[in-house]
Amino acid sequence: MAGLALAFYNLDGQDKSNLMELGRLFRTKGKRGELAELRIGKGMPKLADNHLPEKDRHGWIVDSKLISRLRDFWCEEEREILGRLARLLDVKDFEKLNNDPYYKRILEAFWKVTRDDFNVDDIDSLKRRLGEVIEKLEFIRKVESELNKNLKLRLTLDDQENIVKSLDGLKKLVDLSFKKKLPKFIHKLYLDATLDKIETPVNKLYDDIRRINKNMEKLEEEIRNTINYLSSREDILDFLSDKLSFEDIKQELESLKIVDNELSISNADREMDDRVKDVRTIFIKLTELEEKLRELKEKLSEYNLLEVK
Repeated sequence: MAGLALAFYNLDGQDKSNLMELGRLFRTKGKRGELAELRIGKGMPKLADNHLPEKDRHGWIVDSKLISRLRDFWCEEEREILGRLARLLDVKDFEKLNNDPYYKRILEAFWKVTRDDFNVDDIDSLKRRLGEVIEKLEFIRKVESELNKNLKLRLTLDDQENIVKSLDGLKKLVDLSFKKKLPKFIHKLYLDATLDKIETPVNKLYDDIRRINKNMEKLEEEIRNTINYLSSREDILDFLSDKLSFEDIKQELESLKIVDNELSISNADREMDDRVKDVRTIFIKLTELEEKLRELKEKLSEYNLLEVK
């Protein structure tokens, strides 16, 4: 209905241009739009392809062919009569002017245009929600980059890959603005359908990525603490010196940061958790070794076999 209503609505140049950009974002034919891979349902791609303004071969923004044909559905005199009726009748009675289902849809569209009856009250809320989704996607992309750079860990996101790749298009979608009610309402339809498709999976992916990121930070912290601890433990280093130098141990600990693999979210989560546990175990074993060496020194000292400083 909203698409059909464009045939009877007076748009200014900016609103018309922005509707064209909206259609381009979701375009599924020819050169695909930046949000085409989201496969938004509820008829949105069809609306973009068949109803929204487009550029002609000269570069002018014009109505779609379907809307151009629909503008001539009634003559001027018929439209004046229908306009007066639309102001008098409710929409259900107005639709009774014809029994054909498609004709009824056109009548409904005309009735709504006549009364400018397009509910856009919650569009700011939808924009805010999509803005929050975009912030989470930016965080996901940032962590992805850091994991690849610092750990050589490449995440496979499966079905969510297309959502993350659509980040730039989603920014354009939320930044679009319109003056009049009908284009605002069409924008609202796209915002609502987009959120319906991506909000829940993005929230889940965000929680998963945040958990992996925390484990990455824990791993780096555990390695750093273990290296700092060992650097000041001469007894342990002396004990291990025949086999390993401090630099050897440090290098081995640092190497635990490098995953050098392509993993799914669940496998990456498990891998990071295992490595954190491994480094903690090494730290615990080193503290246990320090305690054993201390006890040994005390025992040797007790029998005057060791000069205690």
